[in-house]
Amino acid sequence: MNTVSYLKISELTQQTGLSTENLRYYSDLSFLEPVKRDENNYFY
Repeated sequence: MNTVSYLKISELTQQTGLSTENLRYYSDLSFLEPVKRDENNYFY
């Protein structure tokens, strides 16, 4: 069985070493796109 796990931006910053600002900038340029958005507006 395959399970999908999603990362919050804070978890992605820890794993990549990139800052939150950099990740948001890349998202604004459409280099990164959230896979889903939760009802609490968290991007995953």
